[in-house]
Amino acid sequence: MLQPGRNCPSYTTDAIITYVDKWMWDITLYLLELTVTVREPAKGQLLAVGNSYHTSLTRLSPKEMTDEVLSNIFGPTTAPAKLEPVKDEFKPRGSNFGK
Repeated sequence: MLQPGRNCPSYTTDAIITYVDKWMWDITLYLLELTVTVREPAKGQLLAVGNSYHTSLTRLSPKEMTDEVLSNIFGPTTAPAKLEPVKDEFKPRGSNFGK
């Protein structure tokens, strides 16, 4: 358990999450590897690790690599339904807004 004042934060937390990213250059800069580590805060015990590694030919966007790492840690998730923008019919009084 965390004990404030003994090289520990003064707040409690469930996990310490760190990441290491490695970027490369191949005509454009791209994320080569992303590793996320989850540790138990009191003793630093390893709880989970997720990794994504894609060379230039199989490169993914940083968001796609982050999603892949989180899926490695927490399991696959379904994407939320695509939301359509709501058409706002509100027009402020006394203005030509929207004309």
